[in-house]
Amino acid sequence: MAASSSTFGRELEPARVPRYWQALILVLGLLVLAHMSLWIWEALNGYPGEGRVGVLQQEAGPDGFWRIVKVEPGSPLATAGARPGDAIRYDRAADAVRQFRAGESVGLTLRHEAALSHYTLTAAPRSIPANELAQDQAERRLAIVICSAWMVPALIGLLVTLRSRGRTSVVLLGAALVGLGLTYTNPNLLEGASWIGTAIYCGGDLMQFAPPVLFLAFALAARRETRSKLPRRWLIALGAYTLVVAMLAGRVVWVDLTGRSLVLTHSMGVTVWTTTAGIGLLLTVLALGAAWRESVGMDRTRYAFMLAAIGLLSSLQFVGALIYATGNQWTTANPLVLMLLGAPILGASVFAYAVLRHRVVDIGFAVNRTLVYGAVSAALLATFGLVEWAVDHFVSIGGREKNVLVDAAVAVGIFLAFHRVRDWVEHLIESLFFSNWKKAEERLRRFVKEAPFFIEASTLTAAFVRTLSQYAGGAETAVYVKDGHGYTRAAGGIADSPAVLDGDLPTLVSVRATLEPIEAPDGVLAGCLVTPMVNRNEVIGLTVVGPKPSAHVFRPDEIELIGWATRQIGLDMHALEIEQLQAQNAQIAPLQRENAMLHALVAQRA
Repeated sequence: MAASSSTFGRELEPARVPRYWQALILVLGLLVLAHMSLWIWEALNGYPGEGRVGVLQQEAGPDGFWRIVKVEPGSPLATAGARPGDAIRYDRAADAVRQFRAGESVGLTLRHEAALSHYTLTAAPRSIPANELAQDQAERRLAIVICSAWMVPALIGLLVTLRSRGRTSVVLLGAALVGLGLTYTNPNLLEGASWIGTAIYCGGDLMQFAPPVLFLAFALAARRETRSKLPRRWLIALGAYTLVVAMLAGRVVWVDLTGRSLVLTHSMGVTVWTTTAGIGLLLTVLALGAAWRESVGMDRTRYAFMLAAIGLLSSLQFVGALIYATGNQWTTANPLVLMLLGAPILGASVFAYAVLRHRVVDIGFAVNRTLVYGAVSAALLATFGLVEWAVDHFVSIGGREKNVLVDAAVAVGIFLAFHRVRDWVEHLIESLFFSNWKKAEERLRRFVKEAPFFIEASTLTAAFVRTLSQYAGGAETAVYVKDGHGYTRAAGGIADSPAVLDGDLPTLVSVRATLEPIEAPDGVLAGCLVTPMVNRNEVIGLTVVGPKPSAHVFRPDEIELIGWATRQIGLDMHALEIEQLQAQNAQIAPLQRENAMLHALVAQRA
């Protein structure tokens, strides 16, 4: 029978990413959310401060001139005499791709037929004709919805990165999700600055090209952590795909920096990128599909959910590119736009369900606390609002002071009810989403409750090792008892751990000093959770729980429960040992009395 390996690895120790890379991803994620929030705020307020010179559509040429496809009537550029088919070259190349602010001066050279003319135009404030106001409002509402939907992957990416513990596959997944939040929205931070604005804009373009590569790298890294070796064809595919995407990204950055097209026209570039994004999505799905076929048990279920969630989320770029390639119709009448709105919502929902129910990525504890206290806060605020409304509408109370007293009484009542409401909400949420955790906790608590009824200490110790291993997801577990200056293994075992532990090991010294569970950072117990058995402030034994087969870290609530269970079982083992010593003494006492009587008889005869 094949042994089940975890979703992100059992046979191999997963590679770790340095902390500074994780910090970089978190910073970029926060910048993405700030950028998207700014977009939403500007759309809500009608894009205040936005300026236009009059180019509605343009395409870069190889000589640095941008061919004008469409000119806004009445704009500064139209007043200068520009017509569709003319070309302009900006004094600063980056001006061709950034958003202007109203009142800003923009230098450019206009090429009309064969004549060249230089102008310094002042960006005019954004104005919408009265007959286009309804369309403009609809477009802004759509922009708000799309930006809000695209923030969902970025938020998930931040949470995944925070809980990654440096694991390569999980960090890659978090980075890919963060990058999705910037898809097809260029950064507008510090656009007016010279080289800083240009650097931010180019960095944003690079981030937009990164997600397909990162998703594919994640799929291969996750598969690599469950196999001894990846097929060479997948490594070649990743390298070739990364090279192609890097070339396309380099081409876009070249246009940003120089204003000159390179090899491909804009329309050709969109078509090529659409195809490339589709290939990346297909490769990611194939890689995860291959891992799904090779896995068994719960791992197979986890891969299936991850396949569905990433397929939906990574389709964002592909669908967005299709919209550009098919006429750039950003309206709800376009089914591709509806797909673009539905993909992040469905993908986030599948991902959340996979995390909460199947622990694809172990962020459940943070989500658990967030759900509990978020729901409690919402319920209490809603209760306060309803009571206030009821008092205002149905109770006649005059005077501001009396109203203040009523508000204070309501607030005190809600404060007193907080813990009861929190406990009820926590029970409800745990029943809905964290039933596996609750069942495992109940099994361990039931064992601790039944432990005093064991007769033999050795039997109790062996049963505790089995129960604790089940609670820890199949992790190797051992129990050590004090023996002189060290601790001797009494039951269970962990690979590469000795049968006798030196009492002066740094981890054991820390355990005796704190009397609390400690995760050993290094040494013979590296990566293990070491928990003391305590009697009258003396460590009489230890439980050592090895790393989980899933490579997930121990949650705070797990560490607390293991610590409590270990203390209780330690006291039960100590009580059994005392009972056994008393029984032995009881057996020896008659012999001692007989021996004393024989000595007395011998003395009398003598």
